[in-house]
Amino acid sequence: MGKTFDRVWRGGALATLSRAAEGLGFVQRGAIACRGGRIIYAGPEADMPSGWDAGEVIELEGRLVTPGLVDCHTHLVFGVGTDSNIQLDAAGELRQLEYSQRLILRARNVLAPASGASTGQRLLEAALQGGAQALGLGPAGLQPGAPADFVVLEADQTDLAMVGEEHWLDAWIFALGRRGVDKVAVNGEIVVEGGRHRARDAIDARYRAAIAELSTESAP
Repeated sequence: MGKTFDRVWRGGALATLSRAAEGLGFVQRGAIACRGGRIIYAGPEADMPSGWDAGEVIELEGRLVTPGLVDCHTHLVFGVGTDSNIQLDAAGELRQLEYSQRLILRARNVLAPASGASTGQRLLEAALQGGAQALGLGPAGLQPGAPADFVVLEADQTDLAMVGEEHWLDAWIFALGRRGVDKVAVNGEIVVEGGRHRARDAIDARYRAAIAELSTESAP
């Protein structure tokens, strides 16, 4: 009897950041199976449980999938948050963190664990684990039991084509930024597609209404 999932994302290149694997823990032709907002399986599509079915199957068509960051806005551990005074996106937050340390220490690739290592990987891993620790979330990343939160990058980008897979995260964080994001999933459901939040129009309308109301209240 196969397992039933709420949603399966398949045909992508997964940067699992698994500590049991080298580098990015890269999986070509990977799949992520979600149920109840959690990851049940993340790995090679060929190793999915036999006879599985799902309420929805999303074809990734070779896109790169990275773990979604945990919004903790804490400085007690290495974490980031969306109420930053500097940046409004995950790649921008991580890039700013590295650049600020470069200015302070007058050095390059400050947060890379060793010479030639991926600074982007170190930034993403540390922010992911630090955020999960701060909020007591347990497992984090593309692994069973973790929240089904992840970012899908458009693989057909010049900045990605010019580097090897071990430096895709560097290309996203230090070159592509927000324009490289194709989809964002929260609890396994798409909330951003084509770089646009699904509720953007409604959010924009509420924001405009709130600003208009505040302007009226503050008028003499």
